[in-house]
Amino acid sequence: MQFQRTLDLVVNGQKTQTRRPAKPSEVPVKDASGIKAIQQANRVKWQVGRTYAIQPKRGARQVGRFRITSIRYEVVANISESDAKSEGFGSQSEFLKVWESLHGKSSENQVAWVIEFEVVTLNDRSNSHS
Repeated sequence: MQFQRTLDLVVNGQKTQTRRPAKPSEVPVKDASGIKAIQQANRVKWQVGRTYAIQPKRGARQVGRFRITSIRYEVVANISESDAKSEGFGSQSEFLKVWESLHGKSSENQVAWVIEFEVVTLNDRSNSHS
């Protein structure tokens, strides 16, 4: 998954949640405890318990891996202060300002997948050789 503007926050553990716009072609797979996966075109896109690459941009080398711990959905404008902090922002208003700059005006009224995660491995990012 790409974290273009928030990579350092993911790596240092300040960001443990990400929101992604929900597309009409994406379908939640649920059980009694909630959403277990998101499918698109009959393929699993995201799944609770599975690990994914942490990338600064598309096609870039991964800097580590994270595990999805939960998936839910909500209207972006309904983000709580604590969730905004889990997104790596200081406040709800700061998060919403950045969201609108990335996704356009009125985008805070759209539904987004809320993906909670934990970093499980990080690659050595130092440039020093011992």
